[in-house]
Amino acid sequence: MERDWDIAIPGMMTGAILGGSSVEQAVRLQMMIMFMISSATALAPFFATITHIVTINTDHRVRPDRIGNRELGLWRARTWAGERIVEAAKGAYGKL
Repeated sequence: MERDWDIAIPGMMTGAILGGSSVEQAVRLQMMIMFMISSATALAPFFATITHIVTINTDHRVRPDRIGNRELGLWRARTWAGERIVEAAKGAYGKL
């Protein structure tokens, strides 16, 4: 298949306008994205500073007593769900 033309206009606002949205809605979407980008940029140094204060001592060494060694919540949920599936399979297999 051959194409005679190719137009690339980047940007969410342009895409929304070309997609049929009103200009007001496209501007609101663009403002929301810009707000999210600027807030993430502003909050990242704050969280990095707090993490540094909590985990580094005055000798510039990591404090292992302040770092948890538990698995992440997602991995704990996965393990929990896996155990429940295995228990259910054992129960169903035992009834056969």
